[in-house]
Amino acid sequence: MTNYLVKRLRDMVEASKIYDDDITLASIIRVIKREELLDESEVKPRIKQKMWVNVYPDHCCGAYHEKRHADEMAAPHRIGCVQVEIDIEEGEGL
Repeated sequence: MTNYLVKRLRDMVEASKIYDDDITLASIIRVIKREELLDESEVKPRIKQKMWVNVYPDHCCGAYHEKRHADEMAAPHRIGCVQVEIDIEEGEGL
């Protein structure tokens, strides 16, 4: 918790959200709580998945939830099948 507070204080001082004449514990706590409320309102759910992608000499094709499905859909000239982990914020890339 101490490291977190020190980092937040440094960030806020650098961003001029706390001024030299306003450095009291109460004012620092108010700023941190206000920032956390803003941060929480902007947090979107994360989408985490593992997919299998068939790889060919000149392209990748298809994403499958299971490797056996990727294998079933593979063309004879496939050079590999790689597992890809997706970890994105909901709506990212739209």
